[in-house]
Amino acid sequence: MDMGIRHLIRGTQVVEGVALGLAYQMEGPGNNDNLISAVDDNYKETMEDFHSAIDNTENQLEELQNRLEKELADVASLIFSAHLLMLRDEGFFGAMEKRIHEGSTPKDAVVHIANNYITLFAESHNPRMREKVQDIKDLGHRILENLLKDEGLHGDYSGQIILSNELLPSELLKLATQNVEGLVLFGGGITAHVSVLARSLGVPLILTEDDNIFQIPSNTSLALDAHQGLLIVNPDDAARKRIEQLIEGSDQVEKLETAARPESFTADGVRIYLRATVNLLSDLKLAKRLKAEGIGLYRSEFPFLIRSDFPSEEEQYLIYKQVVDGLDNPLVTLRTLDVGGDKILSYIPDSEEANPFLGLRAIRFLLENKKVFVGQLKAMIRAGGKRQIRILFPLISSLDDFLNARRIVLKSLSFLKRDGLGQFPMPKLGAMIELPSAVEMAPELAREADFLSLGTNDLVQYMLGVDRTNEKVADLFDVRHPAVLRAVKRVNDAAREADCPLSICGLMSKNPQTIYYMIGLGINEFSMEPGKLPGIQHAVSKMDIKQAQKNAAILPTLGTLVEVREYLEKLNLPTPDL
Repeated sequence: MDMGIRHLIRGTQVVEGVALGLAYQMEGPGNNDNLISAVDDNYKETMEDFHSAIDNTENQLEELQNRLEKELADVASLIFSAHLLMLRDEGFFGAMEKRIHEGSTPKDAVVHIANNYITLFAESHNPRMREKVQDIKDLGHRILENLLKDEGLHGDYSGQIILSNELLPSELLKLATQNVEGLVLFGGGITAHVSVLARSLGVPLILTEDDNIFQIPSNTSLALDAHQGLLIVNPDDAARKRIEQLIEGSDQVEKLETAARPESFTADGVRIYLRATVNLLSDLKLAKRLKAEGIGLYRSEFPFLIRSDFPSEEEQYLIYKQVVDGLDNPLVTLRTLDVGGDKILSYIPDSEEANPFLGLRAIRFLLENKKVFVGQLKAMIRAGGKRQIRILFPLISSLDDFLNARRIVLKSLSFLKRDGLGQFPMPKLGAMIELPSAVEMAPELAREADFLSLGTNDLVQYMLGVDRTNEKVADLFDVRHPAVLRAVKRVNDAAREADCPLSICGLMSKNPQTIYYMIGLGINEFSMEPGKLPGIQHAVSKMDIKQAQKNAAILPTLGTLVEVREYLEKLNLPTPDL
């Protein structure tokens, strides 16, 4: 394919948004992982230039780390520390200095030593060591940029659209801190937590199966329209103008803030509670501006995912305290650590599993690692102070799971009292319904739990046996599947029978068609990303509860997905567009 002419690469939206920028090949098939420096070989640097470049690089990294800690305190955790440690390491900096003394130019010394380390890490059998390849690339490019004053090198990602085969949470944070414009990932290079993180950071992202992205030379002009899942290579003036117009209209926070109301009602006056799903502390400000009625779900895993070790109880307490105090509404639901599956903690030995989505995930991991569990529970309870917060256990598969987790909460309370940290109220404890077994056990769970939460992302995945990160079966992942609708009804019936509150989070909480169905069932609590709140509030305000009840009685009786889709389309339901 001729990359010099305009053409389209199609993909699927992961994070909506648009961007204009230049291509930057981070990683891809056939890439030898070496540091490439396209600079003028006639440029002659000195040892003094080299030392100056090292000093400037160190200052830049410290500034980036400080900015990250200020803007994303909960996940900063020395993201650039690997760069800084390597920068002054004798085997790295010292080896470069030695080669210069032996007659190499500073540029050649930087490229040679950096490439040695890239090869060493790339060939390692240890996944944590392989992760360092991108750190060395970033560091090498930054040193060269400072050494050669070359604007074409990428110590910063301003104006860049990244093309990559894979992306780690820590890499995404680095890119976002350095003003990346957008991301295009190939094949299975996306994991659920990376997509959630990108959404919170506001980075447009698409996933594509077209390996032609790796034939696009760096610095090629690109236009990314993630809304439509399109990457335009060498866009013409008309395409650029269209994207520019979309960029100008994409900052809708003020419009959304004006539209948001402090309370939500259906068209006939039935009260509906729309709460915020919080991934990062930075989400709290938007949730408050858009009048979220409390925090329906705080995902606690991100501070764990980007560190090189477990965060301490005190570190967790400081984060959770900000979450608890973040909104005026006192309702706060803190979910305990949900790792495993595609959310791997690289610092846990032997954490790789043959089938991680069916492995040591979420509550299973915590029940096996009670020290980690107790530390997190103590931090959450302390953060709640005298308030009765809600703590939610993910991936509950049995009543035994829930009862075992509750026992550990009671132990954690006694440990806090024993250690002189105070006497705290018993939190309200919830079970997350995500597995078919939990759907089957919903009556028992509803009688024991203080509340239930339907985690619809995993529920749909496990109910349908469809990997939601696998593009080959993406068409089979549909929240409107009759089995899913029936499962939701069963859980709701069990919750109502036991007088147990039920909330909804995940994809079904921000789809007007499924919200309509669930409102018809009598469900009135939904949690979603803050930016979705005003649009869903608008859609809900157009819904009539009596009609919703009639249609909700019919939908679970339909036997095929085609029938469900056609039935919902005929209802001509309101959209979340403002």
